[in-house]
Amino acid sequence: MSNAARRDILPQILQHISGIYERFNVARIFISHSSKDAVFVVEYLKPLLEHAGMSVWCSSGDLEWGVDWERQLHQELRRADWFIVVLSPDAADSDWVRAEVHWAMEKRKGSIVPVMLHTCDPSAIHLRLGIVQFVDFRSDLDASATRLLNWLQGNTVLSFAHQTQETRITPLAVEPACRVTLLFDLTIDNSASRPVSLSIDRQCVLGRGVDVDFTLASATVSRYHARLTVINDAHGKQLEITDLQSSNGTYVNDERISGARCLQAGDRVVMGTALLNIRQLLMDFR
Repeated sequence: MSNAARRDILPQILQHISGIYERFNVARIFISHSSKDAVFVVEYLKPLLEHAGMSVWCSSGDLEWGVDWERQLHQELRRADWFIVVLSPDAADSDWVRAEVHWAMEKRKGSIVPVMLHTCDPSAIHLRLGIVQFVDFRSDLDASATRLLNWLQGNTVLSFAHQTQETRITPLAVEPACRVTLLFDLTIDNSASRPVSLSIDRQCVLGRGVDVDFTLASATVSRYHARLTVINDAHGKQLEITDLQSSNGTYVNDERISGARCLQAGDRVVMGTALLNIRQLLMDFR
């Protein structure tokens, strides 16, 4: 979608989301981007987030010249609650974007939201960025805006009603943030089963790598095998599992999954020789 088209649709989106988020504490957002993507950031993304009640900082427009700009960057990074990185080939070529993402991977793990503007390989920016779920802004702009705001605001429920001449946004409900506690019995390589309680705020990566959120210590499990994500759909808060292109696949109730699959009590999840028997999912609204 062209920058002109984004500017045309933005007022329609802002008109309907303005004021919806007043009850939330102000979230501080740092946007990392290539200077070549500044038009999208300054004219669309930043206004979208600010009208949702967030405090947004990006180097294009907010960097104060005449001061120590590198120190200012570090200050804004440390103050941020969320780190958004705009993905594009230009971002992949940017030393500054790579440096900022490296910092966020070390200091803001779990609060990184990649936004795909133009097709690129996220792992070209940072190896572990390739396993982080991104919001796709390459085509359906209104749905992408909703998904991004949902994610940043604890999965606030919004839906878009499409009409012939205009795009209309209808707020359905405002939900508080939610933590899911997954209770399951874990068996690896035919070892004795052990009970596990795993708390998930938004997402959790499973695998045998040393930098995953939950380790499955088996050679049959890929380094980054699967991702658990807290979602909000028409059925309410749910926990879904997505395979991360693992070597041996992810199976739910003996069926290999190709996309995302929602989990429920009684499900049997297999990753290599790791077996998770799901006992219960507890929703903790905060």
